[in-house]
Amino acid sequence: MLKFDKVKHCYRNIHTNEEYTSATTLIGKFKKKFDVEFFAKKTADKEGITVEEVKAKWQKINSDSKVRGSSIHSAIDEYNKTGEKPQEFKDILDSLESLKLYDRSIAKCEELVYNHNYRLAGTADCIEDLGSTFNVYDYKTNKKFNLYSQYNSFFLDPVAHLSDCEYNAYSLQLSLYAYMYQSMTGKRVGKLGIAYLDSDNKFNVYYSPYLLTDVQKILNYAKN
Repeated sequence: MLKFDKVKHCYRNIHTNEEYTSATTLIGKFKKKFDVEFFAKKTADKEGITVEEVKAKWQKINSDSKVRGSSIHSAIDEYNKTGEKPQEFKDILDSLESLKLYDRSIAKCEELVYNHNYRLAGTADCIEDLGSTFNVYDYKTNKKFNLYSQYNSFFLDPVAHLSDCEYNAYSLQLSLYAYMYQSMTGKRVGKLGIAYLDSDNKFNVYYSPYLLTDVQKILNYAKN
């Protein structure tokens, strides 16, 4: 049995006390490190401000984005469980509802998935368990959502064939969730969907293939 340690922000096996790697952390290991100093200086020169001001600006944007994203996720979770739509997020929830992605009555919200063999865990926003098959959906509210790298950048080996962009990162994340849930239940993977909230506060869905081969590559690479 696993639990999420809110203090240390990690997953932990309550029987062995072992810490499990999160799916997003694992994916991050195969992304090129962002050169903060280089890009902060480049931005500072372009905007005519100091590097420190650029970093502070980025930090605020990141913090505000996390707070907003967390609030929207909470509202969706509450809606999935109760059908209630807080007035503050009614338009956003109406947009999500209009997509008719899943049957709310059987949706598993904030579902913990894990794999003991690889010491891996994660929390799927929504798993629609249909009996012999299941679908996995994740809600994304960040500012950027690119289908390819704007800088012609790629992930690192062994998935260096993938463009380093939000779509591929989220597709890997969904595939890892699907891999773990499949190993837990023995059920077949159905649809994998990214519900992205655009700048007009409208949800759009981007479906992803099940990247099983890539998942196996990164799991084996990380383990060895």
